[in-house]
Amino acid sequence: MMSDDAILEDLRGMSLKQLRDMRTIPGWDLVHNPPGRNPRGVLVSTVTRCCKQLSTWRSIVPKYRKRWKFMRKFMAFHKISPHKDFMVREIIQRKVNSILSMYPKGAYTRNYDGMYPLHLAASNGDLSTRKAALTALDRGTIYASISKMTSMRLSMEHESQMKSLEESRADQIRKMEAHGRDERAKLKAQIDGLANRLKEQAEINNALHEGMKSSDIWHQEELDLVVQKERANASILERQLRSELAEVQLRNMDFLDQIEAVQADLGVSNERAEKQANAIVALERKMEETIKILTDTTDELASTSKELEIIQDRLASAQAVSDDKSAHSKLGGLSSRCACERMKSTMNAQKEALTALLMTHDTTMNDMGSLGKDMLQVACKVEMTIGKDEDE
Repeated sequence: MMSDDAILEDLRGMSLKQLRDMRTIPGWDLVHNPPGRNPRGVLVSTVTRCCKQLSTWRSIVPKYRKRWKFMRKFMAFHKISPHKDFMVREIIQRKVNSILSMYPKGAYTRNYDGMYPLHLAASNGDLSTRKAALTALDRGTIYASISKMTSMRLSMEHESQMKSLEESRADQIRKMEAHGRDERAKLKAQIDGLANRLKEQAEINNALHEGMKSSDIWHQEELDLVVQKERANASILERQLRSELAEVQLRNMDFLDQIEAVQADLGVSNERAEKQANAIVALERKMEETIKILTDTTDELASTSKELEIIQDRLASAQAVSDDKSAHSKLGGLSSRCACERMKSTMNAQKEALTALLMTHDTTMNDMGSLGKDMLQVACKVEMTIGKDEDE
């Protein structure tokens, strides 16, 4: 069993949204609700149970100051009159009105004992509670009529809306059918035009097909004639090619014999070329030796020519000195003459050495010329042999 404080707390905190759910009504756990029970009976029994508990609470309030303080707070929160009887009636009227406004048919439903809410309210012993319950239940008829009228009004509005929607939909359907008929007519005309074009195109294609057949026959006859001519020409060419091929084969045999002879001559010419190459190598060595000798002789000749020039300069200076001194003394002239004779003798010796060097230079140059001629002859012979080999 729930306490009075819990019931009042639930009554204070309950909203209309919570009343839509049966399980949030105060006193739900106080009612025996077996499986399959009608929720409307639960509503009726819940209302009566709340009324009874509120009546018992009203008789207990003067004895307990704590509950009286709580009731004063509850009254201040809900803005209720301080008179206790009016307070109870106000609470009952509010909650019953809220329940009946949510479920107006609950005023005409019976519980499992066959009792209406009106009978239960009339059987209540407390006068104020009975009045509050009866006045609230009297309003139930008004709520029921109001709900019936609102349902009728809503149904009429719904029917009018449905009619308007049906009319608009019918107009749209008629417009769409008319548009569809027009489109069908257009499509039918297009299809008829396309069918006529197809017939004309089929006739043109048949005529072209017949013309192609006749042209194919004519082209086939021409191709047969051309093929016969080409076959005759091909047979003639085949005979000519066969005869030419036999001649070419005979020529090839002759060429093979000639190639074998040329290969033998090439072996001999290769041996000769090797010998001539060896001779060229020997001549090159001789040329190198003669070039070394020639360079040595040229160096000696240059050194002797420089010495000769120096001696000639000295001799000229000595002669000038002797000419100057001859006028002064005869003794000086004799000594200068002796010096001149000595210088002349040295000059003659140097001239003889130069003539010998020049002779050796001439001989080396002659040897170089002969070696060059020999090398030219060898090169000419090699070129001749290579040219013969290429011609063969």
